[in-house]
Amino acid sequence: MTRAQAVVAVGVSSRKLVEVEHGEILYTAGAGRFEDADLAEIFLNTRKFGMAVDVNARDAGAAASSLLQHGYHVDIFRKALTCDSDGSASGPRRARWIF
Repeated sequence: MTRAQAVVAVGVSSRKLVEVEHGEILYTAGAGRFEDADLAEIFLNTRKFGMAVDVNARDAGAAASSLLQHGYHVDIFRKALTCDSDGSASGPRRARWIF
């Protein structure tokens, strides 16, 4: 079974959701994990349905999920994300549990 097939087999029971606010936008973030607890998928959306910020959030989650399911490790994302001058993530602090 491939990692992508394993995500389907695990199902929705392994998903967690959290709401975070960043830049005056409320996001709902979710994560699904493989049976071995590695991150498998990311869901991200806003309450601004149809707006560019919501489309970008959803597309970013879908792109990240596809890469995770095809063997990319979450550390690759950590290194690629925008960081503050002290090296910490520039994004919402409450969403760190996903990674």
